Amino acid sequence: MKARRSLLGAAVAALVAGGVRALPPAGRRCRVGLLGAESEKVAYADLEHLRRELRALGYVEGPLLAFDVRWAGSDYGRLVALAKDLAASGVDVVVASGSKAGIAAKEATSTVPVVVSNMGDALQAGFAGSLARPGGNVTGFSAMNPEVTAKQLALLREIKPGLARAGLLMNPANPNFALTVDALRRAGDAIGVRVATFEAASAAAIAPAIRAVAAAGIDALVVQSETLFSAQAAAIAKLAVANRIAVAGLTSYADAGALVGYSAAIGERWRHVAGYVDRILHGAAPSSLPIAQPSRVELVLNLVTARAIGVTIPQSLEQRADRVIR
Repeated sequence: MKARRSLLGAAVAALVAGGVRALPPAGRRCRVGLLGAESEKVAYADLEHLRRELRALGYVEGPLLAFDVRWAGSDYGRLVALAKDLAASGVDVVVASGSKAGIAAKEATSTVPVVVSNMGDALQAGFAGSLARPGGNVTGFSAMNPEVTAKQLALLREIKPGLARAGLLMNPANPNFALTVDALRRAGDAIGVRVATFEAASAAAIAPAIRAVAAAGIDALVVQSETLFSAQAAAIAKLAVANRIAVAGLTSYADAGALVGYSAAIGERWRHVAGYVDRILHGAAPSSLPIAQPSRVELVLNLVTARAIGVTIPQSLEQRADRVIR
């Protein structure tokens, strides 16, 4: 079994301390809200991850646990109202999927505990002034996305040694977009790759953005970690293959048909989230729960896509991969 690498050699495992409890709090039914920025389909996919991890902690939906799900359908202007609705509905804790949902939940309530499933950069996005003691009513999991995005560019450069220009597909509405652009451009400067940005703030804008990448003569593209793009991973991969563009993104992108996937394991993220929900339901304050960071990341390579776009994955890189899609 291939060992997974520590995230950029410096990520710290989250402190989900306090022990695993066999049962939920006795004598009452727990209610957990889930707030998603994207479609119903994406929200319920996130719910399945959360449901599975809570079940492992002893929470059985029905007699002991109920979920209340809201999603914005990519209409981000609705998120605060949806978050206020959830907070007013009497849920014990709100789980927010992604930075945009998390910021909306933070704005909507200062009393209902909020656990954000993927904060990007927690400090830059304003979720906390300290990772160790976030304060307030918000905690969660930070996937260190700007740093991961920089590593995705380095992987594309390793696959394409002559790479001189690369693109970044980004959503300007993402709270971490400026930090991501800065991290990627600094990473590009260090390896001699100029980075051009291509914006898409809606699902409809993704295809024109990728066609613009191809029209600019760019054949390598990093996709920002962003809920809008994650929901369209298969469409992005298909467009990229049609235009012979090597794409690097989250591990789910490689599974959907992109060339490279590199990110924190989704299972680790949801285990942390469920663990924090459990601790909050047992009386822990979010202010005392450190914002978790991934202890490891996964590298997934798609050789089917490599053949389709005419690139060769170096054997040394293939040997380092956690998974290879053949």
